[in-house]
Amino acid sequence: MNLEPKKEKSRNTSRARARRRLINKPPQEEQAQNELANEMLDWVDQDESYTLEDFPISKSMAPSRFYRCAMQNEYFAEALDLARYTISSRLQKDLRSKRLDKDYVLRLLPLYNQEYKSLILDKIDKTKEEQNKNITVVMEKFCGCEDKGTEVVKTWESTGSYKKTSL
Repeated sequence: MNLEPKKEKSRNTSRARARRRLINKPPQEEQAQNELANEMLDWVDQDESYTLEDFPISKSMAPSRFYRCAMQNEYFAEALDLARYTISSRLQKDLRSKRLDKDYVLRLLPLYNQEYKSLILDKIDKTKEEQNKNITVVMEKFCGCEDKGTEVVKTWESTGSYKKTSL
């Protein structure tokens, strides 16, 4: 009877339990937040830094709580913006050098570049406006003697219903 796999499993379970107990909260003091912001800027300068969420995760912090520091600390907010633009620049450079897949970069870029995000949202809004315009279709009816030659105008509304009017 081989008990080795069970030992390995229990060792992994105990590591997972220990990791769960080591969840850190972002600092509340301004000086500690500034130090964390500086660590983030050092981290983002590494070539392997593509997603900002990896930094708080590496510090055993929930990214949502980490980002809340930016609402309390102006220096942290500026550092966060600089980190986002640094990642955006890296993504674009790696796309041009064909180091990264185009689809991957296009999905990540709106998260890190606010101008690109605004451009995409404007394009989506413009497309929605164009789709919400009424379309008029003129059709001739050739059924029955009394309806012969009558044109019916159907207007397709954004609700998906037709308005029928005789000309």
